[in-house]
Amino acid sequence: MQDGDLLILDCGSGLRELGRWLLSREAPVQGAIFVSHVHWDHIQGFPFFGPAFVPGNSFRLFGPGDSEQRLEVVLAGQMEFEYFPITLKDMRANVRFEELEPGTHQVGQVRIRTLPLNHTRPCLGYRIEAGGRTVVYLSDVEPWEEPPADNRYRFDHPGDQELVEFARDADLLIQDGQYTMEEYRQARGFGHSPVDFAVQVACRAGAARLAVFHHDPTHSDEFLHAMMDHAQALARALGSAVEVSGAADGLEVKL
Repeated sequence: MQDGDLLILDCGSGLRELGRWLLSREAPVQGAIFVSHVHWDHIQGFPFFGPAFVPGNSFRLFGPGDSEQRLEVVLAGQMEFEYFPITLKDMRANVRFEELEPGTHQVGQVRIRTLPLNHTRPCLGYRIEAGGRTVVYLSDVEPWEEPPADNRYRFDHPGDQELVEFARDADLLIQDGQYTMEEYRQARGFGHSPVDFAVQVACRAGAARLAVFHHDPTHSDEFLHAMMDHAQALARALGSAVEVSGAADGLEVKL
């Protein structure tokens, strides 16, 4: 990989629109795709990724090395003829699958650190360092600590402490914040975080920006706006200057 190459985090439904935009540029595409885990909402966009069907394009797909099934097998499985008219073998681009163990990896000029996350199946967080900037992606992740009565996490568990250190001084932290605290108390064990936890990780880590994502599909736009208002107020109450926003389609963040 060289400067200007493409890095993609997960393969959800947004991958289709990204592919359409890349094809509109009418230029060869090469890049790396980092898959956090293989739950359906994180891979279902891959069969619709147009650039993967164009000869001359090149992609490296990375995923957890400790998964029960290899990434290539899982992606090929969702494209079997019973489910989809085009198979993985029909993709004409050069597509390589590589499995990552927890630790530090060099992908071209990009330094990648991985961290196992507390989810319902093997799931990796990614810390991406390039050009003097750091982006941390904590996908489906749940606190190890029980929900505190006052909603202020203590970060006594080593797993929660690891999250903070992993996100230390990130220019952009993208983190799961699916629930309110009230919802989370009914959804503990589902593998997702309350927005309060995401904010507190960002504040403790000294992140410059926090983009909250993995929104619950039952939440309306008004509900999400209220959640973000709460998240911003919580960050201020904790004495942090972190910029908090909700991730949304088409959002651009310049680092």
